[in-house]
Amino acid sequence: MRFAILLALFLPACSGFGGVPVASRSSAVGSTAHQLNAPGSAVSVIYSFRGPDGSTPEAAVIADGHGNLYGTTVAGGATGPSCPSDGCGTVFELMPQKSGGWKELVLHSFAGSNALYPSNALVFNPSGNLFSATEVGGRAGAAYGLEHRAPGWHYVTLHDFLGGRDGQQPRSSLTYLSGTLYGTTVAGGNGSSGGNGVVYAITGSGQHWKEKIIHRFVNSAYGANPQAGLVSDSAGNFYGTTSYGGNPACPTGCGTVFELSPVGGRWTGKVLHKFDGYDGFDPLATLVFDSHGNLFGSTNQGQGGGCVGAGCGTIFELSQVKNGSWRFSVVHNFSAKQGGGPAGNMVFNASGNLYGSTVIGGNLAACKQQGGCGVVFKLTPLGNGKWTYAVLHAFNNSPDGALPNGGLAENGRGRIFGTTIGGGTYGLGTVFQVKP
Repeated sequence: MRFAILLALFLPACSGFGGVPVASRSSAVGSTAHQLNAPGSAVSVIYSFRGPDGSTPEAAVIADGHGNLYGTTVAGGATGPSCPSDGCGTVFELMPQKSGGWKELVLHSFAGSNALYPSNALVFNPSGNLFSATEVGGRAGAAYGLEHRAPGWHYVTLHDFLGGRDGQQPRSSLTYLSGTLYGTTVAGGNGSSGGNGVVYAITGSGQHWKEKIIHRFVNSAYGANPQAGLVSDSAGNFYGTTSYGGNPACPTGCGTVFELSPVGGRWTGKVLHKFDGYDGFDPLATLVFDSHGNLFGSTNQGQGGGCVGAGCGTIFELSQVKNGSWRFSVVHNFSAKQGGGPAGNMVFNASGNLYGSTVIGGNLAACKQQGGCGVVFKLTPLGNGKWTYAVLHAFNNSPDGALPNGGLAENGRGRIFGTTIGGGTYGLGTVFQVKP
């Protein structure tokens, strides 16, 4: 699962890139750091998982038009012959109650189905059905759906990945566009010899679905091993990242930002940026557009900041310039005390402020083994490419949660929600709300 891989990336003593220590090279960035736990802003836990109702939510939640939240947990739920005592994961719904508080309902327990341990976020289609993918289960991962029809939710397998040319280990959430679901796999795509991952499309309905590969990452110089999902613009172009490949300054490449465009029934790809390690490396989160069509994202590592030698990560912007090119800039460099290792999606509010979370950092004493329990942060635009950074909340493990891996999501009503892998009342993770 993604968090286990994330920790593995942080813990090795990586001195830098190309023999140069990361912290030895400085670069100007457009943010000003402010204090921890900024006054007037906070995180409130709306639900703590107990185990049978789910455990260890790695992904962000999503919202329907009625204010209900939907998400996945990697563990918990029903147990059985195919699952250990702590369960193989769930899909859950949280419903706000008129009397206050939230009511949780398990929509599906992954006990014996071909998909197991779901760690990716869900997505709706216009009919209100839920879809996602998981890297565990089946032969090499699976894409699945939950159809909402009487008397409840019905599980359906969309695609069982074979691990060859069709892709392997879908580690990203799905994107819905014009009747088709799109996603990425971190590996596969090159016959029986593995591969650097693919971008795939799934179409169909009911029990009949078909997968089609629209891009294979064959040459690692142009990017390899995408772990993030895709975001589309109004013209139907997709934008995403690869965790590796690109600039050889990193031993396996530092990662890229890419664009895929539909041209004459085919898809054409191009690289918008190759990370060099000093501007960040290993982007894990799906990109997000601002209201002006600029792309924002984060890297899980890079720069300095005291995060076990590999750097605490960055936030970056890609802005469109003339002739279809893009200008790259680093917006913020993380430091351990103010957050490190961003892995989940960021979100803009109506005022143009950017919100996100980091998996580690913040309260370094509360989660010593990981290097902090993580934070929720806010970036406020000052103009001319400058931003002010503030930590809205530094997690303490109990009772507020720990290690927010999935990032944040907005519910369409101005409210922002997130999840933590651990901590909370029972130590099994939480769903929280951000007070902007």
